[in-house]
Amino acid sequence: MAADRLPAGQTRTEDRVTVLIPVYNGRNFLQQQLDSILADPLVDRVLICDDASNDGTAELLESICTTSRVRFYRNNSNLGVIRTVESLLHRVETEYFALADQDDVWMENRIRHFIEMLDTSDAWLVYSDLTVVDERLSVIHRSRWQLSNQKPLRGGAVESMIVKSPVNGCTIVASSKLLRVALPFPRKIPMHDTWLATVAAALGKLEYIRTATVLYRQHGNNESGGASSYTVRGLARRLRVHAGGSISRYSRQRLQHRLALIDGLDRLGLVNGSLRFMHAYYSGNVLRRFLYLPRYLAILLRKCRELGARNIVSDIVMTLVPGQTHYP
Repeated sequence: MAADRLPAGQTRTEDRVTVLIPVYNGRNFLQQQLDSILADPLVDRVLICDDASNDGTAELLESICTTSRVRFYRNNSNLGVIRTVESLLHRVETEYFALADQDDVWMENRIRHFIEMLDTSDAWLVYSDLTVVDERLSVIHRSRWQLSNQKPLRGGAVESMIVKSPVNGCTIVASSKLLRVALPFPRKIPMHDTWLATVAAALGKLEYIRTATVLYRQHGNNESGGASSYTVRGLARRLRVHAGGSISRYSRQRLQHRLALIDGLDRLGLVNGSLRFMHAYYSGNVLRRFLYLPRYLAILLRKCRELGARNIVSDIVMTLVPGQTHYP
């Protein structure tokens, strides 16, 4: 695993980075993404797992995975992206790993920036901003963080990470040491990237690169995670797709995801007093949340520079939507 820290500007290159790509019905853009990844000289190997696609993705992969740097696996049935990524993480043997989406494009030589930071800091997980583009790679917005009102977090910002994560999995490069702590994944976590980044933050091992390093492609099949997600239209779509149009159900799902993250950290012995109170706040009915609101607001206000006033106001409103969380 990780070796002794290197001086700034020095980077070892041998057998260091495995790139993991979960794939489902990704035939249209996968070749371009794989080409951009393999063009990076610091990528040692690429592990791809097809999650039982039905659009010919597996057949495409069999035809294009002709280099020894690429290994291809296939799930017998659809497991979903979280379990597919978890299965890939168990196969990592290099010092570092990187996550990638099937439909993006990597910017040139992006891995070097991450490895230099991992080699010269205490970070175990590094992530970056993205440039949001359309199907033809025309720029929609230069910064996903600005577009989605996300503020990058570093160090031990675990409370802020649980409230609003700025980490997009397709930008993550991390030390394999993190996997000794973060695997296996807890049940009911919102996403694999949020869990990995939350564990890193709880350990004080989180860092970011401010510039964009990935072209984050938006198209019809990934709209729920894309450029429209942070508008009123995007919220309405999330309510319709994930909660049957019910804002109460959507609010409960958000709270359940946060409870799953805190419970996962608790099993690792990584929960502090603030997180224990947040767990009590999230797990109660709306009356208890209203009674606990002053202390919860105090926790958020201490994190105001990390979260921003707009995100704090939005969070308070969403957590006070009536309804019991019914967790677990």
